[in-house]
Amino acid sequence: MGLLDGVFHSARARSVLRRYVERHAGIEDVVAEFERSGYGQEVHSWIGEGGNLPLNAQDVKKVLGPEQLQQIAESTGVPIDETAAYLADNLPKYLAEQALKGIDEQSLRTADVVSRGIEVFGSREAAERWLGLPAIGLGDRRPIDLLKTPEGARDVSDFLDQLKFGVYV
Repeated sequence: MGLLDGVFHSARARSVLRRYVERHAGIEDVVAEFERSGYGQEVHSWIGEGGNLPLNAQDVKKVLGPEQLQQIAESTGVPIDETAAYLADNLPKYLAEQALKGIDEQSLRTADVVSRGIEVFGSREAAERWLGLPAIGLGDRRPIDLLKTPEGARDVSDFLDQLKFGVYV
């Protein structure tokens, strides 16, 4: 394989990995998908201490199922078998890297919402104050409490968009 072939292969693998991860609400959602499919031991080996248990393309096909795999393949332009192989080769390393970063998903969600809140409210102080107050548009719940889950964080982000653009649903 020549240098350009390696670069092309690597870019395709990153594209497939990115598309798969984007389809999930966060790393916890990826982990949960593997657990539900009977691959809990494997996925926890990638994000915990010790060696990573192997994953092959057939395992990926079982976890994702034909529909999700087809959608990722179509959206990236990568054949299904290559998509499964790229994920088998790269997903364990990616999850291990994310775990090693030591940044939990809730911290990332909170930082993202605070940043967006600063845009909406004009200052960090105003955004942080808003996070601690019940919001009518969030069912009188405090935004900070909703950031504990990916779904809640999406609700808060959507509500911030509504406030920013003056569109209330």
